[in-house]
Amino acid sequence: MSKGLLQTTIGSGTFVAPGANERVTLLNEGVPGSVIEMGVAKSFEECNNMITPMIRKVAEHPYPEQFITYNDPSGMAHQRQAGQQWVSKFDVDTNVDNLFILTGAQNAIMITLLTLFEPGDRIAVDSFAFSNFMELSRLQRISLVPIKGDAAGMLPSELEAACKRHRIKGIFQVPSCANPTTIMMSQKRREDLAAVIQRNDLMLIEDDADAFMTYGYTKKDLHSFHSMIPESTIYICGTSKSICSGIRVAYLVTPERFVGKFKHTIFNANVKTSSLEGEIVTQAILSGTADKIVQRKIEISKKANAMFDKIFDSYYSPDKRHTHPFPYFRWIPIKGVESPQAVAAHLYARGVNVFPSNLFLSDKNIKDKYLRVSLCSAGSFEAFEKGLGIIAKVIIM
Repeated sequence: MSKGLLQTTIGSGTFVAPGANERVTLLNEGVPGSVIEMGVAKSFEECNNMITPMIRKVAEHPYPEQFITYNDPSGMAHQRQAGQQWVSKFDVDTNVDNLFILTGAQNAIMITLLTLFEPGDRIAVDSFAFSNFMELSRLQRISLVPIKGDAAGMLPSELEAACKRHRIKGIFQVPSCANPTTIMMSQKRREDLAAVIQRNDLMLIEDDADAFMTYGYTKKDLHSFHSMIPESTIYICGTSKSICSGIRVAYLVTPERFVGKFKHTIFNANVKTSSLEGEIVTQAILSGTADKIVQRKIEISKKANAMFDKIFDSYYSPDKRHTHPFPYFRWIPIKGVESPQAVAAHLYARGVNVFPSNLFLSDKNIKDKYLRVSLCSAGSFEAFEKGLGIIAKVIIM
């Protein structure tokens, strides 16, 4: 359905047509129960029952009223210590005073943009980038500079060249499992990018929501950008994918020089993050429940990826394969002449909701076409397998 510049695919959100300051908010409002959800990444919500005992534990606390006050806008001390313990698993060593608890990763990104950037500033992003970051940047009138990449991630030489052409202030990266391309950045690429970032005095926003799938479960030789260039990095680790999507808690780690600025922004933008939700996540971490949830989600993700590979492996050319071994979503190239929007519309008409690649496109010169297919949102393996079959019939057969 088209209305002037606006294009709407029912259940896939509303966005502006390419070339018109595109709005790329991803929504799944209005998707009927008869349509299999494989667009929004809901992070295997069938695991949410594992967090229920933590909710009961917090409700039965001797003094539960302490979790519903205006106190501790940066997070309660013991909750921040639990956050410090959690991010330490992902190669992030920080003073607890430099860590803040925020209302999910998108809130943390918004707070970072408000704190460190101004309208008109430029931030470097991948050619296909996290759509929510692009939209938050546009809402705050921050310009995005697309940088070309390869199978290992953003190209340092391209970033260096862009810094010479433009006055770039920041860079946004999702190194553990890039959204939407699923690229897991190599250590060599991280080191090369870190050198460019330091040389050009850039501020890096490291969105590491998928770190739980990488450190300790895949390659052992990867280091966070924070560990390499801590004074140039704002580290963000959401818990929605790893622990529970509906409990909105994220940890933000900032260099010492920005602590006061972040406190000011957080209080004025949020007042505070819910200590009640923060306590649920804290108890999950301290009790070991969070680790069990992570292990369960990885098991399910491995099974979902195996089901996907069984159907689509021969469809991929070697240079189009994902690099993370078990991502929550997959990036399928479209080989025909149809646009990603048209293919997504065909799939929706057949009962499957997916996201076309134009929703993630920051570089209008890129002509490659893809679908982002969520592996973690169908609700059951039966529905998921049915959805994969429908997708295969549309794009392969």
